[in-house]
Amino acid sequence: LASALFFFSRHLSEPCVPIETFLPHPAPSDDRLHRRVFGDNIHYNYAYSGFIIDASILSYRVNDADTHLLEVLKSHADRLLSANRESSDIVSHLRLLIATSLSGQAFSATEAAQAMNMDRKTLYRHLSQAGLRYKTVKADVLTGLAKLALSESAANITEIGMQLGYSEASAFVRAFKHTTGITPLQYRRLHGLGL
Repeated sequence: LASALFFFSRHLSEPCVPIETFLPHPAPSDDRLHRRVFGDNIHYNYAYSGFIIDASILSYRVNDADTHLLEVLKSHADRLLSANRESSDIVSHLRLLIATSLSGQAFSATEAAQAMNMDRKTLYRHLSQAGLRYKTVKADVLTGLAKLALSESAANITEIGMQLGYSEASAFVRAFKHTTGITPLQYRRLHGLGL
């Protein structure tokens, strides 16, 4: 939670203090550090971790955001949509759903199946008939989007990872390296447009 607040504060050039914060652990004997980060309205021993921020923060302009990044990702989704219209193929439809969710990490096979009006077992059966697994298709789509963003935008690794649904840059780097064999930074050096 602290990382998310530091991210907001860094990119908005002003402190981001939650209205309320919920933490699953007991209050420490000295919670001054917690209060410095999360403010005074902290609830301990909660069922989940989270915080509530003022909705106006969502309308702030992010100082170092790459406005071209979203354009690149949307363009790729549009290409997938066009290909999907030309094919009634379930795999193409699934690729489109994953690409347009832009929260790939959270977009589960169950959610994908529901969006396609089928249950998860049916989706798995269709994928198996095509020699594929859901995780493989999802990784392929996210890697494709990442490669486009890395080569066609100047967005930093953290921003690209967050746009693709990764909660931390390190998770994005690990997933990208697992799929491609190189880190996102190495890929950008090899394929970037001189950015």
